[in-house]
Amino acid sequence: MQDRFLPLEKRKELIKEIELLKKQIPESNEPIIEKSKSKDTTWILKLVSIVISSISVIAGIISLFSNIKKEKEKDAEIENQIIETENLKINKKHTIEFEKKIIKIIESYNGVKTIKKDDKRNCIFDLEFEFNKKKYFVEVKYFTRSKVGLNNFQKFIDYQKGLEGEFWFIYNTGVTDMVKRKVAECNKFSLSNKKIVLINAQNEIYFKRQLEKLLSST
Repeated sequence: MQDRFLPLEKRKELIKEIELLKKQIPESNEPIIEKSKSKDTTWILKLVSIVISSISVIAGIISLFSNIKKEKEKDAEIENQIIETENLKINKKHTIEFEKKIIKIIESYNGVKTIKKDDKRNCIFDLEFEFNKKKYFVEVKYFTRSKVGLNNFQKFIDYQKGLEGEFWFIYNTGVTDMVKRKVAECNKFSLSNKKIVLINAQNEIYFKRQLEKLLSST
């Protein structure tokens, strides 16, 4: 009852304080929640955008380096092809001698049964033989400076059509990166009864060791 007799000035002050308190109290919690959700959504979208942009940049860099690598491999392949052509004209005698040595080593290995070249297909390979009931097809290449290039190697792959077994490509120098990739691709998609094997035969002793490892594992 005493409030009725409060001074007028005091009542005005109380009313002002009450009005201020009313303004400070939110009418509903929903706008705050919606605002919070909006901030979270915006932050997530920004994060997703950054991630996508980063992936695009990384993919672009990888693609660029991949293209540069392929171009270098092509240039190396062309350069090697020129050297390879020059070698073929000069080293026919050495090539024949190298092939004969390699074939003789294989044929003299215990258990190897040479298949006679009785038709045109068999003449494609330098040697065809059987070992432990498995067929082997051999191609021998000799070079002095150049590596085995894709152009030369592609013929070896074409010869394999319709055949099953293990295909040996024997060389004395090296192979280009494009040849290595081609072999990996062929072996990846080939059936289990077909496989290409690259064999580096630097000299006779080294090749004999290689041969022992290859045939002893069958």
